[in-house]
Amino acid sequence: MLQETINLIFIGQMNDPVKLAAVGMGNMIVNMFGVGTYFGLNSALETLVSQAYGSNEIWLCGLYLQRGRVINALTFIPMFVLFSYCGSGLKLLGQDERVADQAHLYILAMSPGIFLLGLADL
Repeated sequence: MLQETINLIFIGQMNDPVKLAAVGMGNMIVNMFGVGTYFGLNSALETLVSQAYGSNEIWLCGLYLQRGRVINALTFIPMFVLFSYCGSGLKLLGQDERVADQAHLYILAMSPGIFLLGLADL
């Protein structure tokens, strides 16, 4: 989350309202569809691992971890498709064309970090 705030601060220093709006919109989309999805999936995993650890089945904790990694990787595929078409979607929703294009580029640049965030949050 700190990375997104730092991005906004640096872009704000450029005095370009189009880029500032694009980064803000990009952060919103990344948080709603990327970070929120991964935090939801991984919080469900916390419950399963806690139960396995409580029943003293450590091997099951590792199994849940590996399954969580696979599920996170598979979840990224439709997420990336959504991110790939977000520029067109924003234009269809009536956003300014320049802002939508810049937000699209920002979201694509953030995509690898979102994938790694999902894996690191496990």
